[in-house]
Amino acid sequence: MQFGFWRKILQLCMVTCVMVLLVATAHATTRNVPLEYANIQAAINAANSGDTIRVFAGTYTGPIDINKSLVVIGSWPDSMTVIVAP
Repeated sequence: MQFGFWRKILQLCMVTCVMVLLVATAHATTRNVPLEYANIQAAINAANSGDTIRVFAGTYTGPIDINKSLVVIGSWPDSMTVIVAP
């Protein structure tokens, strides 16, 4: 009887841990400027923490306020992306 009880407790703990991990693991999204968003700030506003903002080649001007954990990258290593933000 004792063995069955502890086995059930262990199974419950394992199921709970798996559920917590699944909920805690958020799926990061890549948001593309200007393909999906007109400017960088619009992509930042739509993004969740952990997302990536991919900025395609070009010159982008305007203020940028990043208030969450994001990755901002240029689209290709051989193309020029310039961000001019006050």
